[in-house]
This record gives sequence, structure tokens and C-alpha cells, in this order.
Amino acid sequence: MNTLNRYYSLFLITTFTFLAACGSGEQVRVVDDSPQNIAQRGPAKADTVETFMQLNVGLIEPVDNMDPLFINNLSSKRVLSLIYDGLFTVDESGSVTQAIARNVTVSDDSLSYTFNINTDIFYHDSDVFISGIGRRVQAADIKWAFERTARATVPDNASELLMNVEGYQDYFEDQRYIYDSERRAIEGVSGIQVVNSQTVRFRLIEPDPNFTKKLASPYLAIYPREALQIQGKTLKTSPVGTGALRFQERNDNTLILIRDESRSNGKRLSSPRLNRIDFTYFPRESQLFQAFAANDLDWIPEIGPETKRVALEGNNSLSPGYNSQYTLHQNGERRVHVYFNDTRRANMAWLKNRLSAVTLDSIATSGDLSIPNPIEAADSAGRGADEQYYVTYTTDPYARMLLTSIQQKYMVPDSEFALTDIRTPISRTAVYTFSNDTYHNKLSPLKSGAWLQMVTSGYGLSHLSVSGIPDTDIAWKLFVENITVNEEQTGTP
Repeated sequence: MNTLNRYYSLFLITTFTFLAACGSGEQVRVVDDSPQNIAQRGPAKADTVETFMQLNVGLIEPVDNMDPLFINNLSSKRVLSLIYDGLFTVDESGSVTQAIARNVTVSDDSLSYTFNINTDIFYHDSDVFISGIGRRVQAADIKWAFERTARATVPDNASELLMNVEGYQDYFEDQRYIYDSERRAIEGVSGIQVVNSQTVRFRLIEPDPNFTKKLASPYLAIYPREALQIQGKTLKTSPVGTGALRFQERNDNTLILIRDESRSNGKRLSSPRLNRIDFTYFPRESQLFQAFAANDLDWIPEIGPETKRVALEGNNSLSPGYNSQYTLHQNGERRVHVYFNDTRRANMAWLKNRLSAVTLDSIATSGDLSIPNPIEAADSAGRGADEQYYVTYTTDPYARMLLTSIQQKYMVPDSEFALTDIRTPISRTAVYTFSNDTYHNKLSPLKSGAWLQMVTSGYGLSHLSVSGIPDTDIAWKLFVENITVNEEQTGTP
């Protein structure tokens, strides 16, 4: 472990907070920050000397966008779950717990949810605010962030979670299909009402026992409007949330998060013991494991299929050679769905005929494979195989492993899969994949019609010097509150 880098890169800063700033956006109002309240916040007390703890974490997928609506892989969900909070969150067992929502009142018909928000929660200090000091969270932030999910300028990752909110689908379709913004007739989601600065009310179309569970999704994180209104600033590169950790900087493939100490009450919704977490993505899984074995990394929250093959036995226990070196952790499930794109630019008749021979026991996988839509073999394969069949780009190592296994078993030497750099199915794409975690797939299932489905149990590895990592079935969230690093790898900054 590079001790010099640990201690030199970050110093604990005691911040004295005297003023809260009003946001710069239309309809963003700062209330409750009266002089009395500002005085109550007061200057932060000087921290007592503590052991400085840094955790180095390795990722199997890149975090290339820190805007919650642009999350495109499981590793991004994990990192962003530490920067942002939603109205609700989940604990290690998967139970829904309150986050920004202080309490909730549900109507007798289970259609109206009234949330009082925790106004003691502040956004991270950031230059998106006029004074640089994070303001209080307001009910208007929630309505604005949720309505942003419907806009044509963002992916629809979060939309399915909100379709049961009264007026949301109308607003969604108005935003997506009326291209001239001046012709749009719907100003907002009628089923999301700001009652006052501390209260927001949702009205549903029909009862939904999973509604608060949906609100815990990282896609529905809360952030200030100002973060998207300052010229040159976007959440993609400058995230502003309310989490216990805040973004400090990015160095190439490494994201640095530090514990937020900007509030006089000295706490967030959770209070990790760690002062800093460095998340590093390695393009090759072998590089990731080598860095871990060399003690340059403390923890890999999810190992990839190659590492699984090397480090785990058939019963998903650590191989004997690693028992005395590492600790194994369980962390939920990931899903991969494989689809055919019936395009005229590829010889799909040959491809489907060839892959109709695929059986569940003929492909090397590291998960449970199923074929929900089997292919019927054709009498004739038609013309010969295309030299390459293009596959939509994916960063999911399990999707890549599955496609590679299919290619090696059924396509060579006649043809091969070619991974494109395009991230959505286009006319020349023959095959594409979608990935998800089981938690989100239950709330917003991947599209039907998949040829193959694979569910993989996630496992992580940590060094014995790291303690406090829990086993969990929640693949998308990192629970870091109780993690500590052995004194041999820590020190005072």
C-alpha cells in the first residue's frame, strides 16, 4: 500500500460554517435559514486527532457519469449510493428505511403519500452555490429532480419507477414526443405536489406496496437544481448530493471521495469511520486482481468471472490457497439478458439457426442460465455466415464472458462476435445485452423477449486488514459505515 499517497493526498479540514446560501435557480427558494437557524448551526468544533483511514477499492466497471439519471452499470450505482441520498434507502437486509424523508403519512386508500423531509440535511459545500456553502434540502428539490427524469435530454432509467404516479406518464410523453418545447402543454407532474418547503405529496394511480422501495433507488437520488444551472457545471463531473461522502476529484481512472465534515452537527444520515475512499477502475480484470494481490487495493466489492474461476471453489467458497489471505463477501445478484436484433443488415437466419443448438449445460458461465425464448432450428441456414456479427457495447464483464463462451462453442471458425463502441442497438447490431441487479429488476423488469437470461451471485474480496464489510443481498449499494482499515495501513494525516 502506498502509505505516502494515503497521508499526503488528503488532510482533515475543520470547516467553520457561518452562512447558508440561496440557490440561483428559478423557483429554488431557501427557507428556514433565518439568523437564528444560522446561529444554531454555528462554527464546527475542531475535530479531535483521529486515526486517518483510507480505503482503496477496485471496480470491474467504469464510473463515467456521476449524474444519477445516467447510471449505466452496477459499479456506478455503488459509488453514487455514497454521494447521494434519496427519500428512502435500504439497509443491509434490504429493508426500506427513511433517508431524506423524516416521516410518511399514507392515506386510507393507499394512493396518497405525504412526506415530511428532514430539513437538518444539507447539500455538500460546492461552488454551484453562490457562497460555496451547501443549503438545506427542500421539498421543491424533490419535485424538480423527479420531473427531470421525464425529460427527453436524460435516459429513461428512472421513469418506469414513477409511471404509477398520477400525471407522470402524460408529462413523460409530452416531454419525449413533442419536440418543439414551446408546443408542450403539460407543465409538470400533477401527482407530485409541494405542500410547503418541508412537505411533498405524491398521488398514485393505483396502490403500490413497493412504492417506498422504488423511492430508495439510486436513480431517484435528490440533488439541487443549482448543480445544473451553473455554466460549465454538470452532475456528470461535479456531483452534489447529501451523502456521508462527497466527491473530491478524479485522477484518470480513480475517483476520490472524502467524508463530509461541513455540518456543525458533525453527522450525515450515516457516519463512516473512513476519511477517504479511492475507487479505481481497471480495464482488464487481470489487472484488477494483480493490483489487489499486490496490496494496492483493499477491497473489490464484486469480482469478475475470471477472478471467480481462480479464487472460488465450485461451492463458492475461497480456494484453499486464498483462505489465509483474503476474506470473501456476498453482495447480491446481477442479471444479464441477451437479445437478438432482427436487422436486415446481418444474416440473422444463419445466426439463429446456429445458436438454436445452445443448451444450458454447453456454455461455461458463472451463474444460473435460462433460455426463456428458445430458437427453433431452421431447415436451411440460408446463405453462409457473416464474417462478424456486431454486438452492442457493454462494460459488464459477465455479459462479455457469456458472449465469448457462446462464440467459442458455436460460432468459430465460421464467424465471430464483434463488440462495437456503440451503446445502443442500431441497424447493424445483431445481438445486444441489458444488465441489471435483481433489486431493480423486480421493481422495473428488463424488457421481455430475451433469448438468454443469466443470474449471477456477486462476491467480493477484501484483505484481512479490512473489517466491517457486511454480507448483503443488495448489489447496488455499498455499506461502508462500519468499515475500518488496520492500523498498519493507517496513520494520522
